[in-house]
Amino acid sequence: QGLADRIGGLLDDALQAGRGSIALAIEEMEDRNEAINVQITRMDDQISLYRDRLTSRFLAMEQQVSVLESMKSSLKAQFEAMTAKQ
Repeated sequence: QGLADRIGGLLDDALQAGRGSIALAIEEMEDRNEAINVQITRMDDQISLYRDRLTSRFLAMEQQVSVLESMKSSLKAQFEAMTAKQ
């Protein structure tokens, strides 16, 4: 066999529809891409849940700050009223 025949045979093997090395490499990359997309989706879900938890905690903290500010104002008013009577 000549060089051209051998190159042709290699190309035939590589390009064989569904079974050639190029088709197999493409299939492997598509599988990896799909697996990565699944991981990305899972991570997005986890990030979303974490963000929701942080938002909930922040809102609870804001409510507590509001309650404490109200208590501070009340205590300050009571203290000022007590010192004004003296």
